[in-house]
Amino acid sequence: MLEKTLKRLLTVSIITLIIVAFIGVVISVKREKTEEEISFGGQAGNIVDVVGTRIGTTTTAVSFSNNSATTTYPILLGREYDTAIFNIKAKTFETGGGNNAHFSILASNDFNCDTASTTTTMDNVVVKSDINWFDAGRHLMNLAGSKTLDSGTSTIVWIPLAAGDGTVLGLENLNYNCLALQTTASGTAMWIQLERKNLAR
Repeated sequence: MLEKTLKRLLTVSIITLIIVAFIGVVISVKREKTEEEISFGGQAGNIVDVVGTRIGTTTTAVSFSNNSATTTYPILLGREYDTAIFNIKAKTFETGGGNNAHFSILASNDFNCDTASTTTTMDNVVVKSDINWFDAGRHLMNLAGSKTLDSGTSTIVWIPLAAGDGTVLGLENLNYNCLALQTTASGTAMWIQLERKNLAR
């Protein structure tokens, strides 16, 4: 009888230790993920490629010519972030003038606004035309340098002066699920990243 009781006690103790160890591992992984994903004020932000890519030391830009079309780049911001900074770089520059870039920034709280499909499927996937985008220009931080705001609109005009020129567009006091950067440009290839931060913490 005593032997059975000891075996049961040992079994229960081992199972309890396994459960406690498992819970400890889960909490540790969750904490590491949270610390890695959420950037606080004064620290480097969480970086997302928006236009083009940067992998290691290789940067791939996207070419724009003749302001021929406006492209919309939706980005998941996440409600845990209240500040967004677009880092913009002109990788190439055409001589002869006509180099310019125009940006508008939109916001949405819709679900799946960063992954909306362009076509309707049998699964009833959210399509881009379903998303309720609205102007987020009122959240722009101070414009400076070669950037101007078109009169009566929230379109930012930037004139790069040479290959390698860069600029920054910052937004603050955000409370949205997604942002979208609308871009049209001429005479340049650009690479743009978004830096997400939470300055309220």
